[in-house]
Amino acid sequence: MSQKIKFTTKSGRAKYPWLNRADTEFDAEGKWKTQLILDPADAEGLVTLMNETAHDNFGSKAKYKLPVTHDAETGDVIIKAQSKYQPKYYDAAGQVIPFSKLPSLFGGSVLKLGGQLNPYTANGSKGISLLLDKVQVIEPVSSSGGADDGGFDAVDGFTVDDGDVVDTFDGDDASDF
Repeated sequence: MSQKIKFTTKSGRAKYPWLNRADTEFDAEGKWKTQLILDPADAEGLVTLMNETAHDNFGSKAKYKLPVTHDAETGDVIIKAQSKYQPKYYDAAGQVIPFSKLPSLFGGSVLKLGGQLNPYTANGSKGISLLLDKVQVIEPVSSSGGADDGGFDAVDGFTVDDGDVVDTFDGDDASDF
């Protein structure tokens, strides 16, 4: 394939993002990656582009893999994109975000992804992968750092009065069982 085919997704929710640092669990050099949950209508154009690219590269009767799964419960489309190289980051206005100012990006962050389609043949398998070049951060979701968010809203049911003693398991008495 001589020309590189670029892609840009619509806005979606990040799932398992590794965008603040590379994932080195299975690759010592690390991979920058994320999955993006998209509405089926928002994913349609990208999925069509991947299928057309696969047909152009492997033929119309070839079997191939795409970095796409479907959530049977919600109907959402989930795409996977990754790179060995750190992507460039942009804010919602399209301005470059220096890596030192990148907010923590956890699952649920609203992002757009961009990069290149990569047709591959490896160990008898054919497919298309999405090489991640850039990420637009629209709504970052950061961890609360374990801080208490206030618990739950009040509902009817069991309550503990100030004078009640709650029996707890302390491990030194058979009567705890």
